[in-house]
Amino acid sequence: MSIGRHGSARPLTRVARSTDPVVAIQIYVVALIASPAVYVVGPLGAAGTPATLVGCTLLVIWTVLRVSRRASLPPASIVRTTVGIFAAAVLAAFAAGMLRPISGEEVSSAVRGLISVASWCGVILFTADSSRSRRFVPMLARTITIAGSAMAVLGIVQFATGIDYVQVLHLPGLVQNADAGDLYLRSGFTRVSGTALHSIEFAAVLSVCLPIAMHAALIGGRRLSWLPPALMFVALMLTVSRSGAVGLGIGLLCALLIATRRQRAALLLLIPVAFVALRLAVPGLVGTIQDLFFGAAEDSSVGSRVDDYAAVEYYIESSPFVGRGPFTFLPGLYRVLDNQYLATLIEGGVLGLVALIAFFVVPILTSLHAALIERHRQQRTFAVATASAIAAAALLSVTFDMFGFPIAMGMTCVIIGMAAAIDVNIGRRRGRPVVSARVRWSVAAGLAVALVLAPFALGLAGVTRTFEARGEATVAVATAPGQNVYDARINSMPVPELMAVVMNGDRVRDALAAEGVAYYELALGDGSLAPFTDRQGALSSETFTIAARGGTVDDAAAAAVAVREQYAIELAALQERGGVPADAPTVVLQDAFVEPEVFEVGTRRDIALVGAILCAAVVAITFAGSRIPEWFSQLRRANRERRDPRQDGTPARENAVR
Repeated sequence: MSIGRHGSARPLTRVARSTDPVVAIQIYVVALIASPAVYVVGPLGAAGTPATLVGCTLLVIWTVLRVSRRASLPPASIVRTTVGIFAAAVLAAFAAGMLRPISGEEVSSAVRGLISVASWCGVILFTADSSRSRRFVPMLARTITIAGSAMAVLGIVQFATGIDYVQVLHLPGLVQNADAGDLYLRSGFTRVSGTALHSIEFAAVLSVCLPIAMHAALIGGRRLSWLPPALMFVALMLTVSRSGAVGLGIGLLCALLIATRRQRAALLLLIPVAFVALRLAVPGLVGTIQDLFFGAAEDSSVGSRVDDYAAVEYYIESSPFVGRGPFTFLPGLYRVLDNQYLATLIEGGVLGLVALIAFFVVPILTSLHAALIERHRQQRTFAVATASAIAAAALLSVTFDMFGFPIAMGMTCVIIGMAAAIDVNIGRRRGRPVVSARVRWSVAAGLAVALVLAPFALGLAGVTRTFEARGEATVAVATAPGQNVYDARINSMPVPELMAVVMNGDRVRDALAAEGVAYYELALGDGSLAPFTDRQGALSSETFTIAARGGTVDDAAAAAVAVREQYAIELAALQERGGVPADAPTVVLQDAFVEPEVFEVGTRRDIALVGAILCAAVVAITFAGSRIPEWFSQLRRANRERRDPRQDGTPARENAVR
């Protein structure tokens, strides 16, 4: 909402007065729920989901209205500023990532990721600045409740029938961009997912909708208003996941906080009854969910999440401040990180992690602040419910990579936009002082140069050409066919896998580093060359690939040959230490490369420059947005005066003299 000349509310979207801005957000929510993310507009690839396109459209509309004279700037909002800082941190990591040796696949993923971030920011900013009246936020809350209820119904029907809606719901004109996730079982129960890509995303969507639905039920006073939270309660349990249980706990805690004493007493009696009823209706379900928590130490999914920390430590060493680039840590090349904060630490560095934490924490705090100063009970409790919904998203981001699941992230952004709208309305009513536009403009210019362009220029000056050499070799028995005697006697892992462990050890790496080999990797079969990868080749594969890097073609080739020779030396030494008899068949390198294939691992300086310019622009808009309409007005006035000098008032003065 914007403020008129005399303090009256004036909507941001004055272009179409007959259309309420909430309709645009409702269209976005419907696009999120109704169309699975695997179906996209063909030419746009993964960034072409209907919801992403709607979100980008909202960003364009918001930007045009913000820099034009069609609407004055709404009151200052710290949530809006935080969103700008988050976007600037993503763009800074993007520019830095393009200056390192990077593959074309990673570049494409990073560009698609920027489109997604633009869509998320568009949803938040449009929601924050389009609130015409007090009806805007309740209408949007009703939309979220209905969307969550529809998602819950899909999950319950899916549990009963086994229908996978991701496979079935294919909107006309869209193409399938990726494999749809199939339903799978846990302890004999089908894990529901609705139109989401995974049951954890399904749980996250319902977890952020549940506090809003609980608020509507407690304030509404009608029995029918309890149907949405009841559906979400059942659907969250049917996810058979720890994330669903945690989200359910946050929703119930929110309900207890905002309820009256009489309502709280009724809830404390009703919640145990609901669990008992669910236990009777679906025998074994509640006990299975309990085992997920009490038996977490033996759960393989928990173990894989713990193993992620070693990979994170390795990858952040190269660029701890700004990371390796957003959306470049691809699961197919590296590993799946079931923790958005760890993924952001790798891709965005410490700067990106701080921005992500602020992205969640600031709207939570502003909503709680609004609850403290608001006197009207309905609006006060709604602010608490909004804070609880965002807190659920922030907490569940520890359990999965939320940026990779568009429905959960999109719904979270809608609710963050509501928190920003609440902050804007509270600021307007309380008369919050706004910092001078001239001061903000000066600060923005300084930050844009100091925090963006200067480090980028230093990084660009330090970029050097990098070449990578790759070659294949085969491990085979040297004399007669049959099983290797050494492998049989040791009764251990196969020789290729054992050699991979030896070559990746500190002793061998230090020895090769002394010979000038600063970087090398090995991969078994068709496995990934990246360290700490989930894409492991067949452990018994006889073929492996060596990759090494250098500053020139000759240096890279020489490094790969040095690694191959060291492999042969370590292979022979390993078998000698094992005591293989002289007449026994031994394992040696066969069909090894002599001249490896060398190619340049290029940087993308042009794309990095675009990212740095966009980052500086976002910083300027964030801290000096109210100055922009005036700046454009001055430009238009100057252009008119150049075309027609008489518009400066000269004819009038001449007439006065005459």
